Amino acid sequence: MNAVLVSMNESDFDSTPPQIDASARPSASGPTPHPALDGKRIKMVGSGAIYFVWNGGYKCWVPDPTTYNNMFQSWDNIEELAADQFDAIATGAPITSGAMLAAGTGQGAVFLVTNGHKNFVTQPSVMTYCNFRWPSTTYPPVLIDFIPMGVTIDYGASK
Repeated sequence: MNAVLVSMNESDFDSTPPQIDASARPSASGPTPHPALDGKRIKMVGSGAIYFVWNGGYKCWVPDPTTYNNMFQSWDNIEELAADQFDAIATGAPITSGAMLAAGTGQGAVFLVTNGHKNFVTQPSVMTYCNFRWPSTTYPPVLIDFIPMGVTIDYGASK
């Protein structure tokens, strides 16, 4: 995929996801997951809607600037894709409004909490690779423990 890295501001954010034109898809089989993009933030040229690619290469819409700021450190280096490239990536469930990175008090583990699950972030290099924001508040471990476990996020992990 050919992408251009762009920087955005909160004021550029569009809370309406772009309409996907089924006739513009590159093949009759439709969009497919793109695991090579896991951990990237993407947008389509001409749209202010931002997606996070994860969980096996699915683009998942980030619904609002507050959620974006909860999850990510900056608005820089968002990959901007042409419409046909963007449409070729399978769409997953939107990120939950209010999703965040969370950690239990006195625990080292960090989780992306979205869609009713805590998703384990394996190490600091993954936080950097995904541009995740380190949790500024910790929560009682009982609250973190109560959330069902989701997937492991290890994109860009140091081996």
